[in-house]
Amino acid sequence: MLPVAGLERAYPWRKTRGSIINFGFQMVLGLGALVVGIYFIREGGFQTLLYLAIFAGLFYYGLTGLFNTTTVRLEGDQLVVYTGPFLWPNKKSLPVSEIRALQVRKTKSRYTYIYHLTAQMANNRKIDLLSSFTSSAPLDELAGELKNYLGVAVAP
Repeated sequence: MLPVAGLERAYPWRKTRGSIINFGFQMVLGLGALVVGIYFIREGGFQTLLYLAIFAGLFYYGLTGLFNTTTVRLEGDQLVVYTGPFLWPNKKSLPVSEIRALQVRKTKSRYTYIYHLTAQMANNRKIDLLSSFTSSAPLDELAGELKNYLGVAVAP
């Protein structure tokens, strides 16, 4: 039996992975690196490339944090997880028939707890569907909805 298509949930990074202040700070650091890089353009050399690379990385990270959304979508017999509008390497497409259980895991970072939604596959491999959430509530809700759609267990 194939699940009914139509389940789609989107999670903005700025609400699940930190605050707007955090990502804004990344962009400010990136702009600072740009200013220093422009200063070194007159000098030339490796320092210019280094600061411009730092600028690009920090600025891009800030943009993704402010505007990216991770979307979980049920498309026929596939559970698809992707991020946009800015590219980020985390697209996953899992066959629904291979998913055996879902679990919300809690890990401790330096100062707080981070929550992850993990799918256990038929071959006992565990795949993180969503990660780096600062609260378990949206993941618990999504796990419950997926359980209803897919008919899989939700592990404690």
